[in-house]
Amino acid sequence: MAARLEFLKILKTLTDAYSSQRVEADTLQVYLDNLKDIPAWLLELVVARHLRTSAWFPKVSELREIAEQMTGARDFSGLDPLPRMSSSSNR
Repeated sequence: MAARLEFLKILKTLTDAYSSQRVEADTLQVYLDNLKDIPAWLLELVVARHLRTSAWFPKVSELREIAEQMTGARDFSGLDPLPRMSSSSNR
């Protein structure tokens, strides 16, 4: 669900953080193909968690595992494309 430009912005965060990892265009396409079902808001949270917990550039499977842990879901197609605001955050 993450739009291509949103996804590439999120992935740029990873490539900036792990600047020693050279990421080819073909690799970016593999990540896009295998993560595109994850909403952009969730993918941002996943990347942020990975950055805090790992010294290494993530594999697709690692990012999907974090998303599964955060949501309790393996199928992300039923998730809202935008995060829901809690009533306390609207005050």
